[in-house]
Amino acid sequence: MFLAATTAGDRVRANPGGQAFCPSCMADLIPKCGEIKVWHWAHRTDDCDPWSEPESQWHIDWKTRFGLQNCEVVMGPHRADVVARDGLVIELQHSHISPEEIAERQRFYRRMIWVVDAGEFREHVDLRLASIRTDPYRQQPTTYRSFRWRWPRPTHARFTSPLFWDFGDGTMLNVRKIHPETPCGGWGYLWTKPQFVRRFAVHVDELGDALEDGATA
Repeated sequence: MFLAATTAGDRVRANPGGQAFCPSCMADLIPKCGEIKVWHWAHRTDDCDPWSEPESQWHIDWKTRFGLQNCEVVMGPHRADVVARDGLVIELQHSHISPEEIAERQRFYRRMIWVVDAGEFREHVDLRLASIRTDPYRQQPTTYRSFRWRWPRPTHARFTSPLFWDFGDGTMLNVRKIHPETPCGGWGYLWTKPQFVRRFAVHVDELGDALEDGATA
């Protein structure tokens, strides 16, 4: 867990000797502030949210782009990674996820977007045809790319909510279609991280320099 709650009603990051509790189950948390893993909060037993996964620097980098008040928002028995503009949920997925869990989260959140860490398989994605087309998502001319995917992950064809691959170089691909048969391919629209944040952030003006890094359009 990246953020915990305090008795004063604040959201705090893990810090050595810190005291805070889980906003979901109200249990006291342990600050994990070692030298290898990113600093985070941990339950004394299993996390109360069965959908939680270990925090990575990738998760934290994304969450801080949206402001702490919009991160790890309690929704029933779960904590949504980010709640964006108009209540849209953004789920940040770094590790493998089963088709069953994909379907379960989509049913639960309903209005949601997936952002998947594509850094581990980026070298196997061959972006091909480039042209400028009107992206219906943003209603503006955007770079359209087709792709071939060597050694694909079959579960990605099971995402029915909007899917974005984060390539780790400041660019993203809004994957609009994946053909799961071999050879695997598909198509989508290129975005930059600042474009994504500006599109979905609740309070853009408060984010400052978080919007300035990454590639340009």
